[in-house]
Amino acid sequence: MKEAHIAINFEGYIMCRLAVDPDPSDEQRGVSGYTLALAREDNLDNWIQLNPSSGYLDRNLREPGKSMVKAKALNLGVKVTGVQLDGRDFAEGQSLLGGHVNLLDDPQAGHPIFEGRNDIIGSDDEIQFPIDPFIIDIQSPAPAIHINRQDLLPGNRRIWELQTSEYRDRLGQPPNPLTTTQPNDAMKAIGVYDADEYFRNRARWIREQIEKATDQTELQEFKTRLYVVEFFGQRLRDHLQLLRIWTFNVDGGSTGIAEGLSGIDLTAPWPITFWIGGFDGDLMLGYLRGTLCLPLVHAPA
Repeated sequence: MKEAHIAINFEGYIMCRLAVDPDPSDEQRGVSGYTLALAREDNLDNWIQLNPSSGYLDRNLREPGKSMVKAKALNLGVKVTGVQLDGRDFAEGQSLLGGHVNLLDDPQAGHPIFEGRNDIIGSDDEIQFPIDPFIIDIQSPAPAIHINRQDLLPGNRRIWELQTSEYRDRLGQPPNPLTTTQPNDAMKAIGVYDADEYFRNRARWIREQIEKATDQTELQEFKTRLYVVEFFGQRLRDHLQLLRIWTFNVDGGSTGIAEGLSGIDLTAPWPITFWIGGFDGDLMLGYLRGTLCLPLVHAPA
C-alpha cells in the first residue's frame, strides 16, 4: 500500500550570479564568459538564492528587473503554492501558502551553489551540476509551520571527496525527451516563447538607456551589457530555453524539523523533485518549480 504523504508545492524566480564557461567556476568578476559583475555590483558568487535579501537585490538586481519586481510583473522569490495530502488540499497545511522556501548555508560548506569545479564535479558540457550544500527550509508567513532538513552526503564528506556514483542522484538532468522545438515548462513559466525576440527587446531597451544616461559609470555599465547581449547572443538564448530537473531523496538520517505538522516521519527520506530553467544571463535570474514530499508515520485523522 502506498504510504501517505504531504506534498508541498513551490515556485518562483531565483537569483544566481555565477561565472560561466570558459571562465573558471571561482572567477569573481567575469572575464571570458557571458556573465560578469558590473562596476558597482558584488563579486560573482554562484549563490543560489531563492529569496534574495533586499540589500543584495539593491546592489545586484539590474534594471529592468527592479522595476518589474516593484510592479509585480516578475514573481521574484520562491514561495509555497499548494499543500496537499495524497493529492487533495490539506487543511492543516494551508497556513504555509505564500511561505518562503529557501536553501540555507552550511556552516562548513557555505552558500548553496551549482558545484562544478570546471568538470571535476558534474559536467560543464552537459550543464549538469549538483546543488551543494542542500538544506531545504520552508516556513509559513506566521511562523507556525517550519520544515527543515539537510540532505547528508555519504559519510558527511564534501562532495568533491566522493565518487560520481555517490552523488549521481544530485545531478540536474535534462528533460526526457529532450526537445528544443516546443516551449518547455520553464519557458511557459516565464512567459517567453521566442528567445530571439526576448533578447532583441532587451538590447533595444539597453540602447534607450544609453541614450538617456548622464552618469559615466552607468553609461559604461549599459554599454557593457549591450556588448554581452549582442556578442553572446546565441548562448544567452540557449540558456534561456534550458531546463534541468533534480529528483532525489532529502535524507538526513534521523534529523530534520517538522514543526506545526503532525505525524511527519523524520527517519524516512523526503522525496523532492524540482526544475530550474529560463535563465536570463543578463539579469542572472532563473525560474524554479518543485514539490517536496513529507512521508507520514500515520495518516492524519
